[in-house]
Amino acid sequence: MNEVDIIYLRQVALIKNLILIIGLVVAIAQFGNKKPIKMLPIAVILILLISYFFASFPIDFNNWWNDHMIYAAGFYYADTVPNEDMSDPLFRWLTYGIRIITDNCSIYFFVIAIMYCSFYLISSKRFCNRYGGALIMFILFITSNFFVPYGVNTLRAGLAMSVLILAFSYFQEQKIIFALFALCAINIHFSVALTLCSFIVSIYIKKPKMCFTIWLISIILSFSMGSYFEELFAGLVEERRTSYLLVEADKTHYNVGFRWDFIVYSLIPILMGYYYIYKRKYNDFFYNILYCTYLLANTFWILVIRANFTDRFAYLSWALMPIILIYPLINGQLFKHQNYAISLVILLNVAFTFILSL
Repeated sequence: MNEVDIIYLRQVALIKNLILIIGLVVAIAQFGNKKPIKMLPIAVILILLISYFFASFPIDFNNWWNDHMIYAAGFYYADTVPNEDMSDPLFRWLTYGIRIITDNCSIYFFVIAIMYCSFYLISSKRFCNRYGGALIMFILFITSNFFVPYGVNTLRAGLAMSVLILAFSYFQEQKIIFALFALCAINIHFSVALTLCSFIVSIYIKKPKMCFTIWLISIILSFSMGSYFEELFAGLVEERRTSYLLVEADKTHYNVGFRWDFIVYSLIPILMGYYYIYKRKYNDFFYNILYCTYLLANTFWILVIRANFTDRFAYLSWALMPIILIYPLINGQLFKHQNYAISLVILLNVAFTFILSL
């Protein structure tokens, strides 16, 4: 490992730790406030700082072990190399547009990061427009395990999911805008079509217990049938995505197999959502849809859980975790001392991200 690699890994660790510290500070501050903290200017400052860090990673084209370098190369050659592959066209056009304006790779990563973070903040504000609390949901997004990796390395999937979540926030009020953003999301990275399809199916199901039962059955099927589902789905997707399912384990650094640790992590929002809906009697049409969306998208991942790059399939549901965990606490009154519950959720989110980062 050379010096650039060491700097890269240290910077990733630094950003994660700083964000987790910010999460702890917000959790402590929320503990003493009866209503959700509303200081949105703090979120704007955080977006600028995070985007600056995301844009300042060292670039070394002698090292191709992370996607960050591949995106840098794609940016530098965006205006010179013929592009016959029209998959994920919107991200390619975005890259090409920025390349026309500047040849500075740091500016490119900064613009992508600004969009990535801002869409989460706008979504948070829209999801929490009744009582405020957008800062709380935004903090849950940035302290989640997926946030830094998908803002630094897996840029297309990260940006696409932030756009799709923004689309979800428009569903109840402006369905045309919802459809437009959803279309943009799948043209940035087609993988999020799975989450979108889960959302559409959930609109018609709206039965959390049924979706929870399907989720439980998927664990039994996946555990008992080995790699059958990886091979099955590999025959239904294009070659580029098939490689995620069937690439040999010794060619990657992934810990493959039946990941009970990931299942336990996925179970946390499922149990929380179930508790909100059936124990605390939180009755919200839109929350039920989002909860079912999480369950159905996570079900697909469980069926292909032995695949390499399994976190890239898990991300298609995990990105909804902050909403599932905090939405009822922001938009309803479930506890006498709800500020304690909000602080506890933030602390748990920070704790699990820290543990998974070890």
